[in-house]
Amino acid sequence: MRTEDHLHKAINFSPIGYLYVIDGIIQDLNMNLKNNWGAEIGKPVAEYYIDPNDLDTLINTLVTNNSVYRKIINFRTKNEKSCRHLINAKKTERQDKIAYSMWVVNLGENKTTIEYKIEVGSMLKNLSEQNQMQQALLDTIPHPVFYKGADTRFFGFNKAYGEVFGVNTRDLLGKRVLDLEYLSMEDRMVYQAEDERVINENSHTSYEMPMPFADGKIHETLYSVTGFKMEDGTPGGLVGIFIDITDIREAQKALEAATGEIEEHHKTIMDSINYARKIQMNLLPPNSALARAFSDYSVIWKPRDVVGGDIYWMKQFDKGTILCVCDCTGHGTPGALLTMLVVSTLESVVWPSNCMDTAGVIWALEQMLVDVFSVKASDREANDSDIKDGCDLAVLFIAKDGNVTLSSGHMNVFVCGGTELRRIRGQRIFVGEGGLKSKDDIKTIRIPFDSRDKFYIASDGLFDQPGGSQGAPFGYKHFEKIIVDNHHEQQSVISGKVWEAFEAHRGSEPRVDDFALITFKL
Repeated sequence: MRTEDHLHKAINFSPIGYLYVIDGIIQDLNMNLKNNWGAEIGKPVAEYYIDPNDLDTLINTLVTNNSVYRKIINFRTKNEKSCRHLINAKKTERQDKIAYSMWVVNLGENKTTIEYKIEVGSMLKNLSEQNQMQQALLDTIPHPVFYKGADTRFFGFNKAYGEVFGVNTRDLLGKRVLDLEYLSMEDRMVYQAEDERVINENSHTSYEMPMPFADGKIHETLYSVTGFKMEDGTPGGLVGIFIDITDIREAQKALEAATGEIEEHHKTIMDSINYARKIQMNLLPPNSALARAFSDYSVIWKPRDVVGGDIYWMKQFDKGTILCVCDCTGHGTPGALLTMLVVSTLESVVWPSNCMDTAGVIWALEQMLVDVFSVKASDREANDSDIKDGCDLAVLFIAKDGNVTLSSGHMNVFVCGGTELRRIRGQRIFVGEGGLKSKDDIKTIRIPFDSRDKFYIASDGLFDQPGGSQGAPFGYKHFEKIIVDNHHEQQSVISGKVWEAFEAHRGSEPRVDDFALITFKL
């Protein structure tokens, strides 16, 4: 028997399901799926998906990344039941057609702790480098932090949790309080009910409780949990923290003052947790500051998810105003965590003495991000790494006399004086990947004051959004035409027309990225 025949026989009788699909039609499959799904060659594969969105997501991911690894999807089996399956898929070259092979493992109808760990492992695999950054930021918090999903099961901890309590946090992943045998059943029932209430009501609870630490002593702790919702309003889970207040209890005279500090510290910690939109919005400059700096302005800031990777930051000095518009790597939770790092860095590196040096500001930000991520250009080549955690950004200093100094990396700045529009293209630099050698690598552009000029800075979530009948990106021409045609209007009106055109172009297409548009007139 030929090697090819041996291989085909092994696939056909494998306990793992296999199928090959071209343009949505099953071209080949093994006995496992014939028996399990009742699938047949020539049938649309969509017939076996419980949720059609899962098929759309799979195709989009294959087009973008060529493969899908350890994703859990619900399929319809031969007996018309919905069963969860773990799949791996690989796109194959087939001219202009969408072709792929897929291996399928039936996980059954009930979600077990082991399956939950598989699902968490799949999520961590897909997010990889971005989640490493997220975990690194959580690990800087010195107090034990944990988070649970909507089903009340643990799905993450920071480093301090294992160190403080002397436990292996991997053993807790996927478990509920009801599964913790070292607690009495009475306590388990109370804590489980509390978790369900906080998650379902999106509420907050905080109280003191004694906890055994790894040092063998019982410490007095302030235990706080806060529920959060997903963007669609459904319960998302909860975030909890234990703060050791033993010393505070021993220093009773300082109790009242210390309680305020603890609550403030808890707020600071929650600012670094990634599920509350209002936390990220607090990083944005207030409208009153924008009104003082500009005669007219408008801001549209719309993350694709609850939180996002776009941010804008502004600070006023005696010499003028500095404005930074930043599009960080990714969107959602990882992007939001990176915006927090960018804002905190800007707050620490921009001073009255250097606020006019826009190239210097970008160079300082580059050094900080490279240091945090430990990414060097030479290391990248040695490790063959494709990690790119950083940001595109534009930094503008608006002097008191109206002259503007600009430095930009991969972000365009548009200046419209009426009938003429200038697009000042961003320099081809990516801040944070370690490619810059010195501040001299960063260009500085100066724009003389003109009372007619209006300035526009937007993230690529505007220009790259697909839509229309051909799925083409929104692009620059449509945007530029709106700006010129409506130059006489107020900035809020112009920005509103841009958003309306963006939504009309997008139609039923999902948004692919965060959206930020900042405009102003001096």
